[in-house]
Amino acid sequence: MTKSKFFYIILCIHLLSGIIGLITLNLSGNCDRLRWNIGDILRLLFFLTPFVLMFCVPKKLPTWSKVCMRIYFGVYIFPFVIFPPLWWFLFNFDTAVAENNQYIIRQYRYGGRDYYEQKSIYKKSGILEKYVGLFDSSDSYSELNQLDYEIKEFKIDNMTFTGNVLLKRNENGQVVTKDTLIVYPIYEKEAPM
Repeated sequence: MTKSKFFYIILCIHLLSGIIGLITLNLSGNCDRLRWNIGDILRLLFFLTPFVLMFCVPKKLPTWSKVCMRIYFGVYIFPFVIFPPLWWFLFNFDTAVAENNQYIIRQYRYGGRDYYEQKSIYKKSGILEKYVGLFDSSDSYSELNQLDYEIKEFKIDNMTFTGNVLLKRNENGQVVTKDTLIVYPIYEKEAPM
């Protein structure tokens, strides 16, 4: 494969991931996500391809297009060099904690100046995950937030989370390992971006 073919393939991947990303941002709701981490893959492709493209600009291109591409790549890459925490935002993924045939629970963590985490509930709807609400977050200061548990199975009824969980640590900090039933209301708060 020649350098120019490689360049055009990577450039097409960059442009397609940007176009598909813009389309999905405009068609899906504010808090909704693409299933199977497709949105995260598109984000990585869009933001990482300029790093590759910068080093493989073909020599056959006219000078004005080379200059425009290098300026575009420089402006694109400059914020990542000047402000390194952008790398953390680029590689920060919500992990699926539990899933059944209707819902997915994702744990979101933000490790900026103030540590924050929450469990958000999304309803499966084709290729989208529609945001329902959250039931365990750092700012709720509830007993549930102090427990360390793993969700085995759950159901959602009337904005209430009912789950069979494996309790690992109780509210006193003691290590326990037992099955526990948790019933908790779901809050309709803004989803993490």
